Amino acid sequence: MLAAARQRGVRLLYAENVPFIPAVQEARRVVASGAIGNVFRVKACEASASPLAWHYDPGKSAVAP
Repeated sequence: MLAAARQRGVRLLYAENVPFIPAVQEARRVVASGAIGNVFRVKACEASASPLAWHYDPGKSAVAP
């Protein structure tokens, strides 16, 4: 992928969904409002409680070639 991107003169990036998680957006709003003072660092994680049924179905969870 890197070689192909370099050869074509394009930037290679990955998709990051974390900034669009509603809880993250709300946290940013609260911080930006100044309601909790200066924030030095934030550490968080998000995960589902258990795998969903489609996780076990290769036809739904795997990327087709």
